This record gives sequence, C-alpha cells and structure tokens, in this order.
Amino acid sequence: MFFSKPGEYPACGLFSLGHILAVLFLLIIVVVLLLFLKNLKKETIKNIIKVSAIIFIVLEVLKIAYRFLTVGGANLNTWVPLYYCSIMIYAAFLAGFFKGKLELVGLSFLTTGGIVGGFCFLIMPTTSLPEFPLFHFLSLHSLLYHAYFLFLGLLLIRNNYFVPKLRHFGWYAVLTGIVTLVAFVVDVSCGANLMFLLKPFNLKPLEVIYNFSRILYMVLFVLIQVIAPFFVITLPLKLIEKIKQKHAKNNKNIEAN
Repeated sequence: MFFSKPGEYPACGLFSLGHILAVLFLLIIVVVLLLFLKNLKKETIKNIIKVSAIIFIVLEVLKIAYRFLTVGGANLNTWVPLYYCSIMIYAAFLAGFFKGKLELVGLSFLTTGGIVGGFCFLIMPTTSLPEFPLFHFLSLHSLLYHAYFLFLGLLLIRNNYFVPKLRHFGWYAVLTGIVTLVAFVVDVSCGANLMFLLKPFNLKPLEVIYNFSRILYMVLFVLIQVIAPFFVITLPLKLIEKIKQKHAKNNKNIEAN
C-alpha cells in the first residue's frame, strides 16, 4: 500500500475522517514544537533553515523518483517542481545558504507564502488524498511536507528571526513571480498545468470561474498566488504591532501620571 500505484487502493479523500484526524494531529505537533522552541539563537535557526532546505530537496527527489518508477515522466504535472509549494525548496535554500538580498528573498517567502501555502494544502491536499490512501508515501509526504512549511515559517516569526513587513513584498513577489513565469512558459510550451495556471485541479469554485472565462481564471489565480499570501500574514502582524505600541504608550502615560 505504501508505494502502490494510483487506483490500486481506495483513496483517503478530502475531509474524510482520516484526513481530519491527520491534520489535527499535525497541527497539535506544530503548536507543541513552537511552544518549546523559543528564544533560539540566530545561529541555531540558521542551521535549522539549512537542514530544512536539505530535507525539502530530499523529499522532492523521493517524490520524483516514485512518480518515475510508477507512472513514468511523460506527465510533467506529476513531477516537475514548479508549483506554489515547490517555492519553499528554493526559498529555504536561499535563506539558509545565502546572505544579503538573496537571503531576504527566501525569508520573505518562508514567513508568508510558506505559512499560508502550508496551511492551505494541509486542508486541501488535492494532489494526494483524492488519489491515494492516507498511509501512502505521497499522502504522508504531502501532509508532513506542508505541516513543516507551517512550522518553519511560524518558528522564524516566533523567535523574531525574521518578521515580514509590508516593505518586503517586492522580495516575496520576485521569487513567486519568477517561478510563476517559468511554470507558465513550460505549461504553454509542453501542454502542462504547473501551478494550475491553465486550469483548476479538483477545486469547484475555481472551476466555475474557469468555465466562465479561462483568461479571468488565470489572471485571478496568478494574483492570488503572487499577492494574497503575503498580505494574509503581514497585515495581521502590522495590526498586532500597532496594538502593542498603543498598549505600551498607554502604560507609559499611566506610569507618568
């Protein structure tokens, strides 16, 4: 079962009992780890990012190897690492092994797109659970992979290693934009659907938009991926920062009086 081919065993399915229990278990693990891993040294976190980058690469290579061994490499959609969550691989590598602007590019994605993408694909693992049982290599790969995205991004923010600001949007957009552009070129040239740019995948609301207008679907989906995740994280952080500043100012005024 663990390395079975598609269709050999009943699929787990989205929002099944197995899926819900697995997500709850992983979220609990993430919370527990974040509670214990606080006030870490910068050198320690830098090493965690480096190890994470290596882990991501190894997991991606294993997934590609599985796809080649079971269904071959003709279908680019099943193995080419040009999806939104694939950006985590490149972001972790940049943040872990580089400094300066390249490191900033990686960190800007890890703490925004990584968190949002990790959480969303935990809830909607559309490329694994609809096709495979829960205890299948690709199902567990997908769930653990995205749970780790969520954990790593929150770890960086919790330890104040890197807290994304609105001014970091350009760095985030550079990486997501480049990967999106490359994916689009491959899609058009090879008839693929990397990053789901040309048509939706098992997502009914997006299928409605796609059936209404394919161009509208593509534009909206690109904007959603390139813009939305960043602000989903940075705007609440900005609000929390303002509330803290106001609270500190009020306390200072009270003490002065």
